[in-house]
Order: sequence, then structure tokens, then C-alpha cells
Amino acid sequence: MVLSLVKLMVDMHSVLLKHYNNKIMKTIIKKENLTNSERIENPINLDIMRYHYSDGCIIEKQIHINAEHDSAEAVAKHWRDNELQSTDYIVPITDHPSHTAFMSYREELRDWPSTDAFPDTKPIKP
Repeated sequence: MVLSLVKLMVDMHSVLLKHYNNKIMKTIIKKENLTNSERIENPINLDIMRYHYSDGCIIEKQIHINAEHDSAEAVAKHWRDNELQSTDYIVPITDHPSHTAFMSYREELRDWPSTDAFPDTKPIKP
């Protein structure tokens, strides 16, 4: 009796899970790119997407795309964005011993895409 009850519960769970997965696949009502709102339809590697479903479910996931398929410029801009983010902490710390060097580095990072060195030669971190 207990064994048949457990089997029934497992079977019901499988049916519900199958129904739930099919429903998710078909009912996205809104997409958001939390990394860059301009890349909703064409996210790049490591963008974080949020999907809203008609049943009220919201799922966030990070996009993982093989970097070989990204253009060199997209990969370089992603690296640059990460470098800027990783050095954000130093901006308000004006008495940091390397503050001036990091501020110059951050300026080089921001200007880098408009230079002839882009994307081949990256700015050097202090």
C-alpha cells in the first residue's frame, strides 16, 4: 500500500513537472537584460537576463555563449566593462596610494574602444 502510494506521488510529480516545463517554454511575456537594457534581443556572453512568464514566475539566468562566436570587439568591451567594475571601489577613496594611477587607468579603459589599439592592445592595470 505504501509503495503504491509513493509510486502514485512520483508519477503525479512527473506529470506536474512535465506540464510546468512545457508551460515555461511557451509563455514568456517579457524579457529584460539586467546587464545592458539595449541588448534585450541579442545578449552577449555573461549578460544576466530576467524572464517574466504569464503564470507570474520570474527567472533570472546568466547567458553563457561560446566566446569563439563573439566578435573580438564584443569580447574586448566585456573585458573592459569588467575591469571598470572591478575598480569602481577606488573612485571614492581619494587617499588610496594608487588612486591617481587607477583613475588614469579607468580613463584609458573608457577611451580604449575609440583608439587604434582597440581591441588588440589592452590598457595596462597599475
